[in-house]
Amino acid sequence: MRILLINPPYRAITIRGMGPQVPLGLLSIGGPLIDAGHEVRLLNAEEPLLADAKIVARVPQQRLGIHAQLGIEASGFHGKWAESYRRPAASPRHSK
Repeated sequence: MRILLINPPYRAITIRGMGPQVPLGLLSIGGPLIDAGHEVRLLNAEEPLLADAKIVARVPQQRLGIHAQLGIEASGFHGKWAESYRRPAASPRHSK
């Protein structure tokens, strides 16, 4: 399986002078996925700060998984991304 792990641009942290943060959580997930035979890529959107549209353009339109870290304001990135992502066609699995 091809997996893209995205570290979103936490603008609030970067702007406050802390600088880009190493995505240790994503790295700890990626290692075992690679060991299990998956093709894994990491998109570090924090360095440099990528615009939301550029991040969405790099994501294949297949499946969407979003992780939100509590206590960190991500400038609405997660919501904007989810809104711009095309929903799958109605199927028994997705219909009401």
